[in-house]
Amino acid sequence: MSLEELLRDNSIRRIPPNAVLATRTLARTHRDVATAKTLIQNRDFDWALAIAYNAMLSAGRALMFNQGYRPSSTEGHVAVIKYLSCAQLRIWQQACNSA
Repeated sequence: MSLEELLRDNSIRRIPPNAVLATRTLARTHRDVATAKTLIQNRDFDWALAIAYNAMLSAGRALMFNQGYRPSSTEGHVAVIKYLSCAQLRIWQQACNSA
């Protein structure tokens, strides 16, 4: 799936790139990673997994905000994962084209 398809099917929406929102979202990501590490040390693996998943979503949303996108309210988690897949593909294509 391409970025254009995600926009067309309303999985994601364009917004003005927002580095402040991205930075705030990354701060929550760091907090969640630290919490997940603590939970792992305490052998609370179920909650550690849930918090780590939330950290992954927050990091993805931060990237989206910084690049001028946000997930739709109906697609939420799925939209972030799809966006990250598109972003990874774009990075890979740019690397191949510059080689």
